[in-house]
Amino acid sequence: MTTVSYIITVYNKAPCLPELVSSLLNQEGDFEREYIFVDDGSTDDSLKILQDLCAKIPNVTIVSQKNQGPSFAINAGLAKAKGKWLYLADGDDYIYPDATKTLLDAAIINDSLMAGGKHSNNPQKDAWRFDGSITIYSNALEKALQFYTLGAGTLIDRELMLRVGGCDERVFVQDYSIALRISRYTKFVAVNKLTSHNIDSGQQRLSSNKTQENHDTAAARYFFLRENMDIDYRYKYLVLQLFLRKAWKWYIKHNGLKALWSKHFWRYIVSRFDFNFCDRTIMKWMEEGLGVYEGARGGK
Repeated sequence: MTTVSYIITVYNKAPCLPELVSSLLNQEGDFEREYIFVDDGSTDDSLKILQDLCAKIPNVTIVSQKNQGPSFAINAGLAKAKGKWLYLADGDDYIYPDATKTLLDAAIINDSLMAGGKHSNNPQKDAWRFDGSITIYSNALEKALQFYTLGAGTLIDRELMLRVGGCDERVFVQDYSIALRISRYTKFVAVNKLTSHNIDSGQQRLSSNKTQENHDTAAARYFFLRENMDIDYRYKYLVLQLFLRKAWKWYIKHNGLKALWSKHFWRYIVSRFDFNFCDRTIMKWMEEGLGVYEGARGGK
């Protein structure tokens, strides 16, 4: 019988934890379960509430660490996990009863090492969008480079996560770095079904911080390409063009019309033409492009 290791990252989510834990215990399906909670230096009562809620639940591990961010927290959970599959969740998620079974079936039937469902911050408003269909991205690398995130509500093979080194700890928010890292080794299975929603506690989610999101998307692309320069040139060129477009848009948003005379603008224009850039130029332009975000973010 297969085992699913739930890795739940928690930072100041005290009001949400009873509903989260209840949803975990109500998961349907014939599989073994283990629960790994990583309290990432919460300053509220999250750790104490977790300890109380989980006191009589079997196969629970609670990790308490100083605040380092989501990427470090997931990797701390990965180090403790023993299951065949990992289910990633946040401390303010409500996980639907059939979520794990749905994703397990989708991954196994489609011979993939990952499957992702849909998460909503407003399930009553969004429910009509989800018809239960499955989309297979056989060329996961190209899809990931364009942009594809794997966050809450994602099932991933544990051995694959270990193989790619888990989350990139140089990037604060982990979702995109995971997709990039695993995209070279498995197809993506996307299940168009609501598998979790945000528990409304009046707290702001990291995904609402667009400054952090823009920086981390750029940084994830940069670090991934720097460590995977053996990929086909057309993918390198795709990364460069997407990276420069995002950097220029960010720069012009924060610097006005003078951004039209910046090197970021002209480099983006040049990247629209199919010049044969050498690897050194690609990485130099991307490294300098990261500078447009510095000082405008709060993550580690």
